[in-house]
Amino acid sequence: MDYEQRMKAAIASLESQEVPNYSEAARQFNLDRTAIKNRLLGKTTSQAEANSRCRQLLTNAQEEQLIAQINKLTVRHMPPTS
Repeated sequence: MDYEQRMKAAIASLESQEVPNYSEAARQFNLDRTAIKNRLLGKTTSQAEANSRCRQLLTNAQEEQLIAQINKLTVRHMPPTS
């Protein structure tokens, strides 16, 4: 598992608990306790999400929608235009 997969699994585990045990989740998923807590509380985001918001002209969701539209036009043999 890479870092983001472990982080998502840890957050899913914590969200299912009534009282989140950050230390136990950190040990179980081999992550930093404060990193898990900050991500769960929305204080931080993944690096990919941060890059999507700050450095790219389009967000990841907008890129996916644009690609879907281009693919739809390609299937109809209509070239995409600006």
